[in-house]
Amino acid sequence: MADPAGDGHSKIHDARQALTTMIDGMQDSTQVGMRVYGATAPPGKDTRQACSDSQQVVPVQPLDRAALKSAVKRYSPKGQTPTAYALQQAAKDLGTTGQRSIVLVSDGESTCSPDPCDTAKELAAKGIDLRVDVVGFKVGDKARKQLSCIASATGGKYFPASDTTGLTEALETTRTRAAQPFSISGKKITGTPTSSGAPEIGAGRWTDTVPADGETAKYYHLKHTMPNSDFLIGITSRPKVEDSQLQLSVSTADGTSCGSVWPMSIGFGKSSRDLLTGSLSTAATYSWKAACHTDDLILKIEQTNWGDDASGTPMQLSVIETPEPTNSSILKGDDRSTSATWQPMPTQDPQGTSVGGTGLSTATRLTPGTSTNLELIPGELKFFKVSATWGQQVQAVATAEQNPAYKTSSIREFNVDILSPVGGMASATSVDGMPKGDLGTLSHQRLLDDDGARVAATTVPIRLRNRTSYSDRAVGSSVAGDYYVVVGLSTTTSGTDTVRTPLKVDLQVATTGRPGQDAPRFAAGEGVRPGTGAAATDTSTSPVPPTSGSTGSRSSTAPSSSNSGGSTSTAPASSAGSVRAVGTEAGGVPVADDSGHTNWPLVGGLSGGAALLAIVGAGAAMALRRR
Repeated sequence: MADPAGDGHSKIHDARQALTTMIDGMQDSTQVGMRVYGATAPPGKDTRQACSDSQQVVPVQPLDRAALKSAVKRYSPKGQTPTAYALQQAAKDLGTTGQRSIVLVSDGESTCSPDPCDTAKELAAKGIDLRVDVVGFKVGDKARKQLSCIASATGGKYFPASDTTGLTEALETTRTRAAQPFSISGKKITGTPTSSGAPEIGAGRWTDTVPADGETAKYYHLKHTMPNSDFLIGITSRPKVEDSQLQLSVSTADGTSCGSVWPMSIGFGKSSRDLLTGSLSTAATYSWKAACHTDDLILKIEQTNWGDDASGTPMQLSVIETPEPTNSSILKGDDRSTSATWQPMPTQDPQGTSVGGTGLSTATRLTPGTSTNLELIPGELKFFKVSATWGQQVQAVATAEQNPAYKTSSIREFNVDILSPVGGMASATSVDGMPKGDLGTLSHQRLLDDDGARVAATTVPIRLRNRTSYSDRAVGSSVAGDYYVVVGLSTTTSGTDTVRTPLKVDLQVATTGRPGQDAPRFAAGEGVRPGTGAAATDTSTSPVPPTSGSTGSRSSTAPSSSNSGGSTSTAPASSAGSVRAVGTEAGGVPVADDSGHTNWPLVGGLSGGAALLAIVGAGAAMALRRR
């Protein structure tokens, strides 16, 4: 780090400047500390003393900018570059529970044994919820290979930086990723490569990782707990790759199909990843598929050959089981409508500021008919939840302020979408009476320009018979419960974004329609179930770390139909009675902290050309070092 940076300054000078900018941009609620390494042992060979030279100089605590800046300023790089040891100690500093992320900034390869890539693989193999994002500052091919390996082994990402501006941008990007990671929750399971011996899942929330690319799939068993019941199954993930696609399919043991869906994620920019989310119903449309109501079922999840390889990406499976309604005679008919009618939403003054969650499990609850302020920076998605019942539809309008920091010349996408209680898009694709904006009829997405932007989305009315629709978006609106409003701002189309100024957004949510209309009724002791007991107990609010970060060769041609509705069967509509939905207090499923905060500690280090930043539950610790 003492070497020239090529801009008239040393690398450590530029690193200090970039770190200071990052510290200034941290939210006051951040828990952060600092660990330094390579700061005391004199230069020389990779002795035991030099290769274990690391000290925590600021304890993990609520953000203390003065203490962090002072530590950055007084740090003087001296010794070797014990990257592996620093990773091990940073992982210990950040504790054994919760989501943790390390940001490693290095200008060269490690000078001490063992190989830090092997260390990163060992941490991932132990099941430690730790991701390492890596910034290579003016590095050569050998160092880039080593640093990229560290990132991929832990599900992180590698960012190249060739100057001070690039280093500052990369640090800001990784800080954002660490402070706002996508979160999942549920009981951890591992699908099997064949249906034989597959784990049993039922109503509730579950976590696993995306199966490997190619012919490999993951299987799970679904067992009915009520007569003639149907399942609504959802998957939600946010891959580290730009474009990806899965196939979810359900069948009986003899191969009778009970539904398929193809969730797809298409990134707007090189580092902008949309949600990979979808839902399907096992409700049968034709009588010859009645076995889907009674037989034990097999859920199969696999990657298609389109897009990039998302192997190892944490994913959340959500399952709702619905019994046969007792009032099916008045709920006859098969409503296949995929369009909605927009209902007027009186303008509301914001009721304060909401942080927003980082996934379904941490979504901030909003009261229908209210408005709230929030802030976004490029690359962020924020999650909110709204309770809705039968006969209602969920509507959302998001308005981004006019902000000179966001110029038209740098194109970014602003969007709002509504997800079903199990995940999966529930926003209607066709809406009658959608309100007008400056550029015509509003849509769920729009390019941000000098005047800001306004977007809107709504579901179709919530009816049980929607589960037989050919549209997976309508299928998502087939059960009462918590619906999720997701507001996002992409990075620029190039995938890089130096703007870190928060964009202020006003979000208004409402539930319209007649509550209880077409509500199904169920027999005594039956109802819409997210599950009870172990199947419904969230054992973790942390993503399941991948054991490796593979990158596969995949086709670049997208299939003609990426979102096929996955249900088949004339299922009676339903409601009333006892209703429980995933994400609520009912059924034994704990409610996530509505504060929207995810606990993360930040650790960073510079040494002999390396800066290590780690973010973990409740706080962060930063370490500096030099070779």
